[in-house]
Amino acid sequence: MSDDLPPAGPPRGGPPQPGDLTQGPIFKTLALFSLPVLLGNVLQSLNTTIRSPMRRC
Repeated sequence: MSDDLPPAGPPRGGPPQPGDLTQGPIFKTLALFSLPVLLGNVLQSLNTTIRSPMRRC
């Protein structure tokens, strides 16, 4: 019965798929993964800085 089951998980080997975070250069992958979060933090800080003088009135 167990011979009829498909293999669990993705097939091993072959070229890495686009968006695969487990293969390839570590720094480039980590940088591309973290850029949206860092950009969001910068925009949030900028928003807080711009709005803070308005709240004091």
